[in-house]
Amino acid sequence: MAQGTPARYKYLVIRNEDFDPTWPETSVHISIFDCAENPAPGNRTTGQPLFHLIEYGPAALQYLKRQIWNVNLSEDLTGTGCKYFPVSLEPGRLFDGRVDLNRLCLVLKLANCNAAVRDVVGVALDDEIEDLIAEFSATAVPFTTLAYHY
Repeated sequence: MAQGTPARYKYLVIRNEDFDPTWPETSVHISIFDCAENPAPGNRTTGQPLFHLIEYGPAALQYLKRQIWNVNLSEDLTGTGCKYFPVSLEPGRLFDGRVDLNRLCLVLKLANCNAAVRDVVGVALDDEIEDLIAEFSATAVPFTTLAYHY
């Protein structure tokens, strides 16, 4: 990444430490990492589909929406025309393989950049995000809810 340009991906690792079903800010720990390439576990090109979002309750989805909103308010994005959109989710897993609804990893991808940022980042991200939105809109209602409420 060039100095002063936003990262192409953000990787959010989220843990509801107290297992509180209301997902209060005080008991949820989040770590956010800037990534030049897709950080999806296992180095998958597309990561896990977002359909796992339907397994999380309304409070968890509201928490995710607030975190995406906060990422998009970053000073790094000021004047760029860019926004981050969710593209994959890796749910937490219990030892027996069941989904742990108190842990998740979310990959956000940079999109909607103006021409100056696209030249530095080196990819016309608008076309890619349009394909992702079309693909996930048909299968994951929470994706459209998270992506469009900025």
